[in-house]
Amino acid sequence: MKITIMGHSQQSAVLANVLGYECDVMVATKITTEQYQKIEPCFPRFRKTPTMNNIEVLNALLYVLERGCKWRALPPEFGNWHTVYTRLSRWAKSGVLQEVFMCLQDMGVIHSKMRIMSLDWPA
Repeated sequence: MKITIMGHSQQSAVLANVLGYECDVMVATKITTEQYQKIEPCFPRFRKTPTMNNIEVLNALLYVLERGCKWRALPPEFGNWHTVYTRLSRWAKSGVLQEVFMCLQDMGVIHSKMRIMSLDWPA
């Protein structure tokens, strides 16, 4: 999945690449409760009560992408940076983040370009 962050720092592109995306359109800077309710089924269920809810983590990601700040510079109102980073890393590895961005794109909250590549290696 390719996400464009228009007019923002190169660090935003690096972050998107770390999460498994190539950077190319991000329009939302914050997900509303109504928007979150539509994408909530994309997220895995918690085994125990989390310290941060999913909308807080998603909005923290959008803040980092928008501002291009370092994880450790995430403002306190977004919660613990390490909690955000760890959950996003898990979501990226399990495909949750891609599904969420696809749902947000379908809703018109973000605009992204998909780029799928397949490499066939000789046997």
